[in-house]
Amino acid sequence: MTGSPDEVLAARCAALELENNELRQRVRDLEREIYGAPWRAPVELGLTRSEELILAVLVGREQVSKRFLFNELYGMRLDDVPADKIFDVFVCKLRAKLKPHNLEILTHWGRGYSLSPASRARLRDWRPAGVLDPEGECVS
Repeated sequence: MTGSPDEVLAARCAALELENNELRQRVRDLEREIYGAPWRAPVELGLTRSEELILAVLVGREQVSKRFLFNELYGMRLDDVPADKIFDVFVCKLRAKLKPHNLEILTHWGRGYSLSPASRARLRDWRPAGVLDPEGECVS
């Protein structure tokens, strides 16, 4: 490649960023193959996108650390990174939305968060009200 050192560096950075994006997509595709389609929160819970993502991670794993949640929500972003305390706020708001549905997030001090086993099972099997089951009966 010819050009000034700045042009060469910019071209190399662009190529690496493209490769990085392709590899991230491959990882997502492999995770989908391993774990199935991404879990989606029931609409009835009224969650924000960030809350839904946190809950999906909790449904899919036994326990998660704040660092893991940070990486899931913000990835490798180096600019405008929030403080770790933001996850305390997310979890507090998420707990308030889950409580009326008898769903519980547990705190493991110094290690992270998890769903209670009953909550994880209920969320994995959740069907929205008014949806027909495979036999055509209305599920309430």
